[in-house]
Amino acid sequence: MQILGYWVYIKLKDMSLRKKTLVIVLGVVVVALVYVVLISQLIILKGFRNLEREQVLRNLDRAEKVLETKLSSLSLLNRDWAFLDDAYGFVQEVNDEFVSANLADTTFADASLNLIAFFDSDANKVYLKTFDLENKKEITAFQGLEGHFEKGKPLISHKDKDSKVSGIISLPSGPFLVSSYPILTSDGKGPIAGSLIMGSFLTDKEIKNLGSVAEISLGFFKFEEALSKFPEMVKDISTSNSTVIKAQTSEAISGFRLIKDIYGNSSFILQVDGNRSIFQEGLVSINYFIMLFFIIGLVLIFLSYTFLNKFILSPIFSIEEDMKKIISERNFSGRISYQSKDEMGKLSEGFNQMLTTLEELRLETEKSRGNLSVKVSEIENKNKELEETREAMVKLLQDEKMLKEELEEERDRIKLIISSMGEGLLVIDNNHNLEMINPVAEELLQVEEKEVIGKRWSEIVTTLKNQGVTPIKERSFSKAISKRRTIITQLNDDHYYRTKKGKIFPVISVTAPLITSEGEIIGAVKVFNDATEEKEAKAVIERKVEERTRQLRMARDKISQGWLQLQEEKARLTASINNIPLGFFIIDKDHNILILNPSMEEILGRKDFEWDYNSLRDRLKQGKISLEDLCAHCRTDKSPYGIEEMNFENKILRIISVPIIMPEKDEVIGSGVLVEDITEAKILERSKDEFFSIASHELRTPLTAIRGNTSLIKEYYWNKFKDKELKGMFNDIHESSERLIEIVNDFLDLSRLEQNRMMFNKETFDLIGMIKDVLVELKLSASLKGLYLNFNPRLKTKVRVIADKERVMQVLINLVGNAIKFSVKGGATLDIAKKGSEVEISIADTGRGISLANQKLLFRKFQQAGESLYTRDTTKGTGLGLYISKLILENMGGKIRLVKSKPKIGSVFAFTLPLAKGGAEVLN
Repeated sequence: MQILGYWVYIKLKDMSLRKKTLVIVLGVVVVALVYVVLISQLIILKGFRNLEREQVLRNLDRAEKVLETKLSSLSLLNRDWAFLDDAYGFVQEVNDEFVSANLADTTFADASLNLIAFFDSDANKVYLKTFDLENKKEITAFQGLEGHFEKGKPLISHKDKDSKVSGIISLPSGPFLVSSYPILTSDGKGPIAGSLIMGSFLTDKEIKNLGSVAEISLGFFKFEEALSKFPEMVKDISTSNSTVIKAQTSEAISGFRLIKDIYGNSSFILQVDGNRSIFQEGLVSINYFIMLFFIIGLVLIFLSYTFLNKFILSPIFSIEEDMKKIISERNFSGRISYQSKDEMGKLSEGFNQMLTTLEELRLETEKSRGNLSVKVSEIENKNKELEETREAMVKLLQDEKMLKEELEEERDRIKLIISSMGEGLLVIDNNHNLEMINPVAEELLQVEEKEVIGKRWSEIVTTLKNQGVTPIKERSFSKAISKRRTIITQLNDDHYYRTKKGKIFPVISVTAPLITSEGEIIGAVKVFNDATEEKEAKAVIERKVEERTRQLRMARDKISQGWLQLQEEKARLTASINNIPLGFFIIDKDHNILILNPSMEEILGRKDFEWDYNSLRDRLKQGKISLEDLCAHCRTDKSPYGIEEMNFENKILRIISVPIIMPEKDEVIGSGVLVEDITEAKILERSKDEFFSIASHELRTPLTAIRGNTSLIKEYYWNKFKDKELKGMFNDIHESSERLIEIVNDFLDLSRLEQNRMMFNKETFDLIGMIKDVLVELKLSASLKGLYLNFNPRLKTKVRVIADKERVMQVLINLVGNAIKFSVKGGATLDIAKKGSEVEISIADTGRGISLANQKLLFRKFQQAGESLYTRDTTKGTGLGLYISKLILENMGGKIRLVKSKPKIGSVFAFTLPLAKGGAEVLN
């Protein structure tokens, strides 16, 4: 720029005044024209493109809204049907009256439905009808539909009364709108009787009608079809976001949006086409504007030059001629001849005065100029300082206002989140004064916020433990602050709260210290809940189990005592046998029934019946119990023989057969059979497991809400938090909720495995590829601790196994995760080896190792291999990982074991999986 300016200066320096004026005016107009062109292209035309893009986005939103409206209509119809007593009864007992009255062809035609299906609570099909709307007749099920009705699929698996599924699925015949609701009574109560599914095809005609409703040109394609038709658009959607807008030509533009099915898979592409009228009009307007500016510029050049030449340049040249004449003649008495009232005339008059009073004027001018410059400089400096001060004050006031508004908005949002929690929440400071309380805590503690804020926590609630008052130093708030760690109060801790109004209730709580980024504790936060119902349920179950156990032990004691004194106290023994609550009978070696007590008759379902061997054998055979096997085992082995659990009609029995031996001859003279009806005990055991599962589910619901809300805050509002302490509090809440959700998930997996309710989807897959994927996932965790993860298998080819891939990944992540968790330096090495028809995966780490005494604790529930139960690291696990892994592998035909372990050296774990046919080849 300096070189260009210097070149212009050189060129202009020797030009005449007229040429300089012409060149400058022309240059200004040219520069202005260039700026106008650039601004029109970079700003105005870009604005037209943004308007065009916003119009396409609005059309896409309108098209998607019309599609959602149609889907909402289908869901509303499905919900109305699902919440009917008639539908509830129909699923439990199919009747033709309901079918003829409600499921006729006219129903499908009037409601524009292609499918209505009923499934019971066990995912069994009760009724399914598919209908051709075009030909108005029933047809066979659509191809690909049955795959969506498999057990465990979301359409037929409703976990609670509020669950529903609504969306779109891809069938070979085209896109299919589907809705599924749990079947409940008319008043919305359960238990859930099954699932009701309704659906209709989204045909080309329907898509055209939807486009007409939205007043747009609409297209709807399968994802695979769109991939071949618009490969670049679909690629952009897959790699960037769910919406792509692209100009097809200078006159046409299209918008594409990804539509996912009910499984969250990318299934369809929604296309909206439009013309580029906005862009074309903008382009024409800009061209006209540039042409108009060019014409105006030429006119301005002509007018400017003419005006300057006539009114400025000509007088200047006249004055110049007179000045040259006066100088050349050295006649200072001469005068400038140009006379006028404008600036040129005044200039002439000034020159004339200057000639006579030049020296005096020069001195006065220099003196005045010096004083004036000083004053002007002082005024300019003061004005500049005042302007800077004013701008700073305005900016400060604006920042203060914005900050106040943001703080008030964040305070209201946080207060809304805390108020919506389902548990009580309290915050205290270091002096144990209450700083915050949510509505749930107010209700549980029978207080109001305005009455208790600022008061000491000990003045509001008294903590009780073992029927005594807990000292302030032993309370969870004090422990959390003094020990700088989270304190968890569980149901077994027997903690109670007593309010000022006398209400006493058990509590479960989590109390965490509030620690600033500088490590200073400023207080603590507590989340608690009323555990009265859980406490009562647990007490009822424990009492029933204890009572049944006591009865069983008493019965066994009676049988043992009676059996030893059989010969000499037969009469008394018979009376005792008849009165015991367990079934009992004796058979001699000739198959004669010597005694059969009333409890046994009650179990068999026939009282006052003359039982003999044949009738007893036939009756037991109906329940698939072999009387011959019971007797033969005792006679052959001369030892007791038992069946722990046997189904007999609607009962669950435990059977123990004991040989009756004559001590003198060591001869078996018969068998005594004890039959216990353990149906109720099994129900109690199942109820306990279900209680455990339900409790875990109920814990996961609020924890998921906490994690979801904190995730939203961190994702969308994190930068608005200026207080580092508040950020630390939210980080602690978020991390604690994630940890608790992991624990609850372990409990749920354990419950499903122990009740044989976990589904295993066995498939054939490449084991080496799966292991590499897991190591990539865990590599970051290892590198953060400075550990290595090595995998150099001896089997170089693909190793194909038959198992549930997701469950195998769960086991491998647990084992490798343990290796990372318990290693301080070094790392973990993985290998695989073929073992007959199985493949063994081994994980060797350089961790702290396991002592020989503690190795027996492995693979047990709630056990860790620490030196003491009180010193185990509860922050790193619940002791369920290896136990769950063991159950998973056994269900897939594999095993897990500890190969070896030495303290301070490391451990080697290994597990096996069945190979697929031709699954591995060992290479030299």
